Amino acid sequence: MTIKGKPFVRWFARGKTVAAPLSADGSRLVIESAKWYGTVGGKKVPLCRDKQAAERMLKKLEADAELAAVGLADPFAKSKRILLAAHLAEYETHLRAKNDTEQHVRQTAARVNAVFDGCGFTNLADLDAGKVGEWLTAKRTNPPAAAPLPANAEFTPTDAALLLGVSGAAVRAMVSRHGLTATGNGKARRYPAATVNRILELQGRGAGVETVNHYLRAVRGFMRWLVKAKRIGSNPLDTLTLLNAKVDTRWHRRELTEEEVRTLLATTRTSARPFRGLTGEDRAALYLAAAATGFRASALANLTPADFDLSTTVPTVTLAARFNKAKKSKVQPLPPGVAAELTRFLADKPAGVPVWGGTWATGKKAAEMLRGDLLAAGIPYVVA
Repeated sequence: MTIKGKPFVRWFARGKTVAAPLSADGSRLVIESAKWYGTVGGKKVPLCRDKQAAERMLKKLEADAELAAVGLADPFAKSKRILLAAHLAEYETHLRAKNDTEQHVRQTAARVNAVFDGCGFTNLADLDAGKVGEWLTAKRTNPPAAAPLPANAEFTPTDAALLLGVSGAAVRAMVSRHGLTATGNGKARRYPAATVNRILELQGRGAGVETVNHYLRAVRGFMRWLVKAKRIGSNPLDTLTLLNAKVDTRWHRRELTEEEVRTLLATTRTSARPFRGLTGEDRAALYLAAAATGFRASALANLTPADFDLSTTVPTVTLAARFNKAKKSKVQPLPPGVAAELTRFLADKPAGVPVWGGTWATGKKAAEMLRGDLLAAGIPYVVA
């Protein structure tokens, strides 16, 4: 078929007839491209649909090619075209290769992602210290206080969770953490208005300084990696500094007295209540080891009987480098009295198996466990 002397072909597609010219030899269709193309360095490169914009793009590519030919090209041009999300995914891989814990990797990535999403950053060119500072300031700003609930009101766990905008588990955790009042158990569980009002008050405080610093540390670590991996020439967020957490301390910690420690250990040792795989005797020995070593919960949870050397003149416990935050092996001396107690406790523990296994550490329930044992011992968790 010919139209005005030119070879054409017609076909029926999607309910209508389509026509397109053929090449001079009749072997190919000649269809208008969706975008303009140009040639740079002997290679055909796609541009865009708008002709004037395509011409500007072509001139830019030609100029970049000429600069590259004399060694003046932007060495970070490729990285700048990659989305921040892709850079962050590779940063996660880098952290895992360093043997960082999975929780640390996920938490770090989530914090960096939260900052970038909150600031609307999608690529390296978007990074702006001022916007990050504004986002972090807004996170600390107290939202408008909610109107207090009637004093005679009561709420089921489901209703309280819906009102507070959190899960039922989060409500239970806050009630336990702050020693708030609740009545009944199971389906009869009820939270009085005073409890819900207190949680609303806590929610309205905004993020604490230390929480903001966690976000800053995560972002700063990611930016240092970008520079070290030569994905960016300099850190555009290097003016961001950590805040002084002492001006906004949400939890004022205190040391237990010697008598309180003795009471806690004695009460816990006779407890018939197990907690996530630990008996009362297990928990008493755990608290004793924690007080004597200062090790973190995750470190204590990975100690095996072989890590304890209690028969020498100076008894010690050795923390392997992979369980130490500093990534260095640590040998901690133990007082003789502590060593004697642990010798008795470890006598029947199987070799090669964590002494204090279970999910108390991996589930981040150490504080909850300690609160329960302090309550049983009559020691206040929170003091004026």
